[in-house]
Amino acid sequence: MAAVPAEQIEPRKKRRLHSDVPEAKENEAEPVPHEGLWFEDGNIILIAEETAFRVHRGVLSLHSEVFRNMFLVPQPSDVVEGGSTMLGLGCPFVRLHDTPEDLAMFLSILYGKRSIYYKLEHALPFADLRAMLLLAMKYQVEGISIEAIDRLEACYPFSQLPDYDCEQTRNRDGPPLAIVPEDSIAVVNLARLFDLPRLLPTALYGCCQLDTSKLLDGVRYGRELVRLSEEDVRRCFIVKDELMKKKHIMTALIMDPYTSPECSAPTQCRRGVQKLTWDGSQQPFWTNYNPLQLIDSWLDKRTGKLLCSRCAPGIGTRYNQKRLEVWEELGKIFDVSPWPV
Repeated sequence: MAAVPAEQIEPRKKRRLHSDVPEAKENEAEPVPHEGLWFEDGNIILIAEETAFRVHRGVLSLHSEVFRNMFLVPQPSDVVEGGSTMLGLGCPFVRLHDTPEDLAMFLSILYGKRSIYYKLEHALPFADLRAMLLLAMKYQVEGISIEAIDRLEACYPFSQLPDYDCEQTRNRDGPPLAIVPEDSIAVVNLARLFDLPRLLPTALYGCCQLDTSKLLDGVRYGRELVRLSEEDVRRCFIVKDELMKKKHIMTALIMDPYTSPECSAPTQCRRGVQKLTWDGSQQPFWTNYNPLQLIDSWLDKRTGKLLCSRCAPGIGTRYNQKRLEVWEELGKIFDVSPWPV
């Protein structure tokens, strides 16, 4: 995967995918040293807003080509006119337009203080993953970006429907990523920004499950508000209608009075289907925009009581066959090819 040069990651008002943090002002107050990332033998100071990090050029250069090239150019010293110094050190410094919180996490990973980042068995908050992916791409740190993308791909599968089913039934606060439905908005933007089209079908599908207000209002990460592009919002509203039609077809399979040729009690099974239809119509899944939703457990509890052993499996089999057809059509629905990958 090709890294994205730092200068290509632009603020929201230009790309309308994610917003940048406020830029530092020339005459702002003296920055405060970060408690955990201030090394007395450090030879470069990174300043993010009012926070300063005294770190080592060698460590940054080892991981990042952007920093390595940056340090080839002489950096200003913190000595100012009149002989005083910003931090009393006379150490070269660089002002970065990142939040101090994100930069602290990023540097901690580079220094090995956040080894949990590389352990998929530990859940990582999505907001942290998103911030690290943006910084990793900006500063071209491949290890961090690969880890972030691996976690995203685990949560937004692009190959087999069973993988998607496993993701939908896991604890969403657990590993590999602690994530909520509206985070799909940010995933769509990351996929478009960093050319990861394989994430788009399931991420856009996730956006289609959001209510109108969340879809339009976006999701906030700290001081940053992230929204879908107008084109993707429009796409989601169009696809919602299509998904609803597919769901109607699938619920019709439950209402179908079909009985197996080997049915042992046709009259009982036809009545059972009527009861199943009534019960299903009272469930949230009956009229939502989620034709990929698993309802096996709901069907198993009811069909075993209402239908004979020959008819009971048929409804679930037909329903899941339609789910598979929808899965295979996601690429076409969201104009992504190839799909499944």
